[in-house]
Amino acid sequence: MTSRKKCRVAILMLRDNPFHKLTVTYFIDCLENAPPDIYEYSIIMHTYGYELALKNRIQKLFLDKYDVLIPIGEVCTTATKEALDEFGGHPTIFIGVFNAIKLNLIQSIEIPGGYVTGVTREYIPLENIVSWYLLLKPTINSIVIPYLPIAAAGILFEQVIKLKKLFAEHGIQVFAAPIERTQESIFEALDAYRSRVQSVLCLEGCFSNAFQEEIAYYCWKNYLLFCGSGVTAISNGAACAFAGEVRHCATTAYQMLRAHWEQNTPISTIPVVIHPDNQEFFVNTDMLRKIKFPEDKITELENNPSIKVVRKWINSPE
Repeated sequence: MTSRKKCRVAILMLRDNPFHKLTVTYFIDCLENAPPDIYEYSIIMHTYGYELALKNRIQKLFLDKYDVLIPIGEVCTTATKEALDEFGGHPTIFIGVFNAIKLNLIQSIEIPGGYVTGVTREYIPLENIVSWYLLLKPTINSIVIPYLPIAAAGILFEQVIKLKKLFAEHGIQVFAAPIERTQESIFEALDAYRSRVQSVLCLEGCFSNAFQEEIAYYCWKNYLLFCGSGVTAISNGAACAFAGEVRHCATTAYQMLRAHWEQNTPISTIPVVIHPDNQEFFVNTDMLRKIKFPEDKITELENNPSIKVVRKWINSPE
């Protein structure tokens, strides 16, 4: 190791995002198990919706001479790059961004160039989502997908169009509901489709877990099956959810940090790692019963070895 001083690491995350919290926990575990006198870190929590304040905080981190910035997710990473571009850049390793090239964070996966690299996540294949939903037929024959057109660099809009076609091949109707980033607009959209659908589907990278919890509560009140993204969605009231494992994202980013700081490898030459999610499908039998899902279908799902079964709505308001 050629570095003579501690590496000051700033970790940026969204305050209400369980994926960020879990990722940061794993990443800090790596830092705290490193040999002594190599790393010290600070955690900067950001409240969604105050991007100008986040940009100002990031620029202050640069001026405070932090050596490496570790932003989690799309919001923190894009804000970091925009803020640091004004200073000519600064070593940055992101974790959990879905669209690094489309977001202009890197030039390519193999040679990112510039001062940004990291671990990008792959979306769960849409065919998997369809195959999971087929396990819910014939009870579920129509779905509404609320989504943010501007989220994930427009990828969500493309996914909705593809899902409509894939589901149609199996006789399942899909309604697309583009919304603004407000609670009022999403519930207005859901109200418009409530009588025509049996399920609400939330795609990856669209809504925070806090927002998903609000949707889950709405679906419970209206006897709709809510399929969320991320394992935390199950405890927040989703009747089913698809999720991937995140520990590998954090440990891989830590290895990138080591390569840069301990081995003096330029960030521009550290390839971006594509992390394939360990895809799993979860069902919450407690919630399925609350929305009057057929008991024979619940038994069928419980006996399916490919499904992770949860039997309690942990954060139920009851």
